[in-house]
Amino acid sequence: MDYIELESERFGARIWKGKKMVMKKKMLSACSIGMMLFVLTACGTKTQSVEQAKAGEESVTEQTESTVQEFVKKEEADVLGSYEEQYGEVLDKYYAALSEKWDGQKLSSEGLSQLSLYCQEGNALENVGYAFLDVNGDGGCELMIGAIHGDEFVNKMLFELYTLEDGVPVQIFAGQERDRYYIAGLEEGGYLIANEASSGAANSAWFYYAIDGKELSVVQAILYNAAASPDQPWYMAYSRDWDISSAEPVEEQLAEDLIESYKDRYMVPEYQRFSDYRE
Repeated sequence: MDYIELESERFGARIWKGKKMVMKKKMLSACSIGMMLFVLTACGTKTQSVEQAKAGEESVTEQTESTVQEFVKKEEADVLGSYEEQYGEVLDKYYAALSEKWDGQKLSSEGLSQLSLYCQEGNALENVGYAFLDVNGDGGCELMIGAIHGDEFVNKMLFELYTLEDGVPVQIFAGQERDRYYIAGLEEGGYLIANEASSGAANSAWFYYAIDGKELSVVQAILYNAAASPDQPWYMAYSRDWDISSAEPVEEQLAEDLIESYKDRYMVPEYQRFSDYRE
């Protein structure tokens, strides 16, 4: 696998840089870029013909530009509506959970993360949102759910991530207080999922995943186990296994540098508020 050398010469820490994929600034554009390019190319061709007919004018008219912008906005809205329909079962359930302010037991029984409890103060439908982004690079959008407003604890966290399998939503993960997930942008484009987990003060792990379809694949991990190894608690691994027997011991500073380097890449999706979902 390819990794990026950190600036720290002392430790030579490296983080995974991922596959060469082009990052998209807009969440919807990541899924609909092919459609958009076709539309814009067609508009560009039409504009060129108009320019030639007008004796070689060098720029499109304001009316044409406005028409293109409106057309693009309509295409984005159509794509949003399409994914809202495909993930409708999940979105409907979340809408009910937020509007009815389900408690932790109800959320768990319905297979949902309890992290939305941190966003129930005020209007929960305003505080929690959803976004569509092609996280695994297969050309289709995954559904992400997370906080827009709420307790600082859930800042940047992904509550849940879903993908489509044969047109049916499939949950990839649901985060919890001691099993937290984030999305990180990679230097060469694309994304990875960061997972910060803990079973207690003496045992924690930071897993970094690439997504292959609906599966999470570990590309790098940092383990902390002071209970089993108080003199040497920090380890680097490349699997989901918490067992340090097959992991590589590393210095504390190296481990902390790696963790911070990944955290610097955590991003917040451009969420749609659930309060706008049924409008």
